Amino acid sequence: MALLILFTVVLVVVAVAKIMRSHELATKLNGDDADFVTPSEIKTQAVLYVVFGVVFFALIAVQMVVWGKYILPSSASVHGDEIDNLFDITMGLILVTFLITHAVMFAFIYKYFQKKGQKAYWFPHNNKLEMAWTIIPAIVLLSLISYGLTTWSDVMYQESTKDSVKLELVAEQFKWTVRYPGKDKQLGKVNFSVITGSNGLGIMTAASVDSSLVDTKKQIAALEIVVKNLDSLVNNGWVVKEDELADAEQNLSAFKANGRRLEKFILEHKNDAAYYKGADDDVVVRDTLYLAKDRMAEFTFRSKDVLHSAYFPHFRAQMNCVPGQKTYFTFTPKYTSTEMVEVAASEGKKFVLFELVCNKICGASHYKMRFPIVVLSQKEYDARIASYKTFGDEFAGK
Repeated sequence: MALLILFTVVLVVVAVAKIMRSHELATKLNGDDADFVTPSEIKTQAVLYVVFGVVFFALIAVQMVVWGKYILPSSASVHGDEIDNLFDITMGLILVTFLITHAVMFAFIYKYFQKKGQKAYWFPHNNKLEMAWTIIPAIVLLSLISYGLTTWSDVMYQESTKDSVKLELVAEQFKWTVRYPGKDKQLGKVNFSVITGSNGLGIMTAASVDSSLVDTKKQIAALEIVVKNLDSLVNNGWVVKEDELADAEQNLSAFKANGRRLEKFILEHKNDAAYYKGADDDVVVRDTLYLAKDRMAEFTFRSKDVLHSAYFPHFRAQMNCVPGQKTYFTFTPKYTSTEMVEVAASEGKKFVLFELVCNKICGASHYKMRFPIVVLSQKEYDARIASYKTFGDEFAGK
């Protein structure tokens, strides 16, 4: 059906183009000036502009009514009401300005189209008008910016409470991983030096550091053999792939540097149990982000590869995940997932689930970077997190 509609539109466009071309050729054959525009044509254009304006405004109204149901339901976070209010005020001003300016434009096109005996009025400059359309928009924009900065400050700089939960979200191509604190309510330290296949977040525990050093030494031994063999081939006149030896040597150097870092960690903290405190009882969840209703969530964001953006549309929150540094955001859910279904239904909208998505084009499979969010009551939340193994038990294979 869509293909048939497209084909019909193309045929109509071609037909109109042919008719216009035929009219142009007929005008030339009659000896008329094809570039001359008659008063009748000018008036026709003016009337068509008015018709277009009416249809244009009507279609805007239809779109707002028909597609309004696809707009997100009410905010699911406490701070989101402020964001929605800021958005509504901004869009209201834009819509009113848009309608007034375009209505005036279409009206002026019709009122002042070229007529016989009508002379244009020369109006080169007016200081009062210049001041008006400079100062008034400036005041409106400054007011919006001030309101926006105040709202952003209120949202970003909320004071931590004793009941808030600290979470860490780690982004990588093309998935999310969330880390919760254990009974101590503190997230353990992390470091890129201990990232391995079994410790993708780089969580620092005595066991993970020792294991990472063992893995690093194995990698060093394997790369030394590769470099030795490639070097031997080159010395004997064999042709190897371009930069293959250089890449192997660079990788070997990087693993050796990581080995030295790990040995330093072990030496400095072998008798310092407090350094690793908080890591063993952390909980790593890879399938769903769980939040508790009415409990502030303090997020720390990291990225393991490229720039990502953690976007929580229903909670009116977004923060970039930047490689090499941590970013932060805080919000408090005010509805459980079940309650949100009822809230959306009362507004004539459909809600399926809360979702975290990446809002930066981070690679070929960016579209897959979606993470379900479930908001539970405090009791349900505690039970769900307790059902997962701690990182220490998971790493030890228990």
